[in-house]
Amino acid sequence: MNSETQQTYIRRRQNRFRTAPIDGQALKYLIYAGLSWLRTNQETVNALNVYPVPDGDTGINMVLTMQAAYDEIADSPEQNFGNMINAVAHGALMGARGNSGVILSQIWRGLARGLDGIEVLDGPNLV
Repeated sequence: MNSETQQTYIRRRQNRFRTAPIDGQALKYLIYAGLSWLRTNQETVNALNVYPVPDGDTGINMVLTMQAAYDEIADSPEQNFGNMINAVAHGALMGARGNSGVILSQIWRGLARGLDGIEVLDGPNLV
């Protein structure tokens, strides 16, 4: 591979992994996509629930928690990522169901605290 071909290859690889920054509205779409995935796979997640009590409700509780998080932002026109993720965390906490829901809400809380004040999420802000 000659030097020019190698440089072209490197540029293509670098561009392949570039992503657009995520604003509040993009986060809303991602929350909805995650909620949809959980709904689709709810029974699979329920089947994973064997400890501490095998009551088979982990998937249900996670869906209900994420539904509450999404409901908190569904009608929001917010563009600011930090404001939107704080609203997601609040909705998840208020709607948390069961241990898995509380754990999930605390994951959102941690992300919201770490990303508070961020207008858009990009690689440097995430790191």
